[in-house]
Formats: sequence, C-alpha cells, structure tokens
Amino acid sequence: MGQDTTARRDAPDRLPSSVLRLLAPERRRAVMRALMEEPNATHRIEDIVNAIEETYGDIGEESSNCTYLRSSLHHTHLPKLDDAEVVEYDPDDGTVQYRGDPHIEQWVDQIDRIDED
Repeated sequence: MGQDTTARRDAPDRLPSSVLRLLAPERRRAVMRALMEEPNATHRIEDIVNAIEETYGDIGEESSNCTYLRSSLHHTHLPKLDDAEVVEYDPDDGTVQYRGDPHIEQWVDQIDRIDED
C-alpha cells in the first residue's frame, strides 16, 4: 500500500505530535487510506467520497450523507492535509494528489493496528 516511491517528494520533517493531530479525525485517516491505494493518481473529490463510503461505510454520525461528507472533505480535511503538505488539493477543480509521505503512511498503519485491538 503506497510503497511506490518514484513520484514521492521529500517529506517535510514532522513531529509525532503534529502527525497525531493531523490524523486524529477518523475521516481524515479514511481519506489517507483511499489516497494511499493509488498514490500516483490524481483523484477527484467525488472518487474519494465514493471510496470512503464503499470501504468504510458509516464514519461518524453523518457520513452516510454524501453531501455532508463531500463538504467536510472540501472545507476541512483536504485543506488541512494540503496545509501539512501531505496532498495537493485544488478546490477549484476538485482534485487531490497524494504527495507521498512514508512517515504519514506508517502512522496511519499504526493507528489502524491500535484501533483493531
């Protein structure tokens, strides 16, 4: 999952506390999982919404509402991931490209393992 490093850029140095804050919301981790499945692709926001709904089902009280999910991705989660230089999000055309960050991927995987216990 996300192991192709050919298109990766140098990941910024990240403190564990900043990574944990970034990945704390389950919805944001679901976005990362969807992006990590096809790390070199340019994703449309609609494709991310569909991947989250299909794969993870009900994430939070209102995630079954695709409009609410799309809005939360557009206004909150994707801008935060973009600010952290994890993704390149273009809100005008609704596309997202994962920048590739092995440290973020390790944290997502670790949080998944903890959640499974």
